[in-house]
Amino acid sequence: MTIQMKKHAILRILLIAALVLFMRPEAAMAQRYVVDNCFPDSIQTYLITTDTKTGNQTAGNEAIKLALGETIVVEGVLKGSDTYVRYVAPDGNRYCISSRFLVLADDNAEGTADILGERPMKHHSLIAKFFSRMAPYLLICVFFLVAIAFSFLPAKVPSAKRISLYIIPGCILAASVLEIAAWMVMEEDVFWWCDRDSYGFFGKLLRAIPFVAFVAFQLFSVVIYRRLLDEYAKEGRRLSMQPVIWCICLCVPVLTAVGIVCSMCGWSEYTNTVSLIAFLVTIFGGMGYSAVRNIRALGKRMGLLYTGFLIVYAIGAAIAVLGLVTILFKLILQILICVAAVLGCAYAVKRISRGKRGASLASSQDSSGKEDNIQSLAIETEQDE
Repeated sequence: MTIQMKKHAILRILLIAALVLFMRPEAAMAQRYVVDNCFPDSIQTYLITTDTKTGNQTAGNEAIKLALGETIVVEGVLKGSDTYVRYVAPDGNRYCISSRFLVLADDNAEGTADILGERPMKHHSLIAKFFSRMAPYLLICVFFLVAIAFSFLPAKVPSAKRISLYIIPGCILAASVLEIAAWMVMEEDVFWWCDRDSYGFFGKLLRAIPFVAFVAFQLFSVVIYRRLLDEYAKEGRRLSMQPVIWCICLCVPVLTAVGIVCSMCGWSEYTNTVSLIAFLVTIFGGMGYSAVRNIRALGKRMGLLYTGFLIVYAIGAAIAVLGLVTILFKLILQILICVAAVLGCAYAVKRISRGKRGASLASSQDSSGKEDNIQSLAIETEQDE
C-alpha cells in the first residue's frame, strides 16, 4: 500500500510539473515564424544579455546567422525591448533577433495571432523586393541613356526633332517615377546599391561615378527639352520652368521655418494646420504660375502636360540630388579620414626621425666635447711641466 501511494505521489508530481512546463507564458506564446527580408542576405542573431538590476534583456554579442526562409520558434519579446524577440535555436540555446525580419509562418494552427504585434513590414512586400534588386536601377540608367541619345540626335538628324519631343520627356518621366517609387518604398534604404558596408569603399566609388553623370544629365535635361519646345511656343511667349522647381525645392525649408516660428510663438497646437497651408501655398503657387504661362505659350493641353512633366521631374531630381549629396558626403568623409591618417603617420615618422637625428647629434656633440676637454687638459699639463 505504501509503495502504491508513493507511485501515485510521483505520478502526481510529474503531472503537475508537466502542466507547469506547458502552461508557462513562453510555451503558450511560442509560435513559428519565417525569416524574411527584401535583401538577399542572411539575418544576424545575437546573444541575450540580461541586466542584473532591472532584469531587462538586450541584444548582446553576435551569435549565428539565419538563412532567409528558415522557420524558427519564437517565445516572445525580450523584457524591456520593443524590437528584439527570443527564439529557440535547433541546438536548444536561446538567441534574439529583430522582429522586423520575421513573418508569421503558415504552418501555425488556424487562427493563430501574431504575438509580435504591428511592426514595419516594408521588408517583406513584393515591391520592396523589386527595388532591392539591381533591375529597376539598371532600367533607370537605360531610360537616361535613351534620353541622352535623343537629346543630341536632332543636331545630327533634324528630322528626329519631332520624335525627340516625345522620347525625351517619356524617358525622363519614367526614370523619375521609378526614383519616386523607390524612395517611397525603400525610404533610407533606397541607395543600398551604393552602401560601403556591402560593397566596400572602391565598390561604392565605382557606383557613385556613373550616378554623378546621370544626376548631372537629369538636372540639365529639362533645359535641353525646353529649347526643343521653344520652337513650338507662340510668338512672344516663353515656357516657364523655374517656379515649379523652386517651389518643390523650397518645401522643406518653408515647413522647417513654419515649425520653428510656431514653436517660438507658442502655437504648437496649430503647427500641423499652418504647415499644411504653407506647403499648399508653396507648391500650388509656383505650379499655378508656371501652368498659366505654359498654357499661354503652348495651349491648354500641351501647357498642362508640360507643367505636369516638370512636377514629376522636379521631385525625381530632388531625390537624386539628395542621394548624390549623401553618397558623396560619405565618400569625401572617408577620403578625408584616410588622408588624415596618412598625414598623421607621416608626421609621426617625421617626429621620430627628428628625435633620432637630434639624439645622434647630441651624442656626437658630447663625444666631441669630451675630446676637446681631454686635449685642453693635455695642453695644460704640458705647459705646467
